[in-house]
Amino acid sequence: MKKSTEFDIQVKNVYKSYENVKALVNVSFDVKKGEIFGLLGPNGAGKSTILSIIECLREQDSGSISVLNLDTRTKANKIKRKIGVQLQNTSLIPDLKVVEQLQLYSKLYQKRLDKSEIMKLLKEVGLTEKANVLPRKLSGGQRQRLALAIAIINDPEILFLDEPTVGLDVQSRHHLWDIILEYHKRGRTIVLTTHYIEEVENLCHRVGIIDHGKIISIGAPRALINQLNGFSTIKLSSSHALDELKPFSNEISSQYKKNTIKIETQNIIETLSSLIDLIEKQNIGVDELLIEHPNLEDVFLKLTGRSIRS
Repeated sequence: MKKSTEFDIQVKNVYKSYENVKALVNVSFDVKKGEIFGLLGPNGAGKSTILSIIECLREQDSGSISVLNLDTRTKANKIKRKIGVQLQNTSLIPDLKVVEQLQLYSKLYQKRLDKSEIMKLLKEVGLTEKANVLPRKLSGGQRQRLALAIAIINDPEILFLDEPTVGLDVQSRHHLWDIILEYHKRGRTIVLTTHYIEEVENLCHRVGIIDHGKIISIGAPRALINQLNGFSTIKLSSSHALDELKPFSNEISSQYKKNTIKIETQNIIETLSSLIDLIEKQNIGVDELLIEHPNLEDVFLKLTGRSIRS
């Protein structure tokens, strides 16, 4: 494989099977130095499989992978010293306090952190007050933040996050996003897997959409959405009858019921302006007005014919 200083990761023509199941089929993609790259797909799509191979936790059947210009098959030990990994389920030692967990993991990298360095790391992930607490006393979000602290304890050049916010509530998820973005400011490369559309749209510079073990599209989230030439949807409900509202010339489609209207349009501003003018002229009271824009869910649906949540 040709070496490149532009890319921290290069994956070329990777295949992986388990008995009769084809987990990965001719997977190829690059991750640029310093970017946040996401792998988006439903459960069972192959996200965790390709990530575990890149992390040198298992081997591919064929194809080649370079991480920091090191081959994963021949330089696994060197790669492991340069990366950090947060698994979907990080095993925490039940009888060790939070601060003791970090002290133990730091020794695995031959990097003995003193108490002040450990406390600084805990401050970064918002766990200072939990330093002397056992894992069972932590909430789900706090355990994920501790797992993230363990993953970055060696200040890795590349950070891998496998479904980092799965099962978390919205507040905990956003808190973890803030920590990830803050770590990225150090110039580090981050690779994450997720099936949350909003996670990719909020964090990732580029995303690879994966389904049935195949990469079916790669690009910046907004660029992928724009390729749809998609429409936005206006949903309006009222206590008044809306069947007298006339269709608009620039709409794609509209659905009228007695007290609701749903309009699909490629020119959201013009259509919304026309709708508001008409509502004011007819003195119609509005109970609810919702505007929905196309997102990566629509991209996935267009590419696969099914929802990412199906």
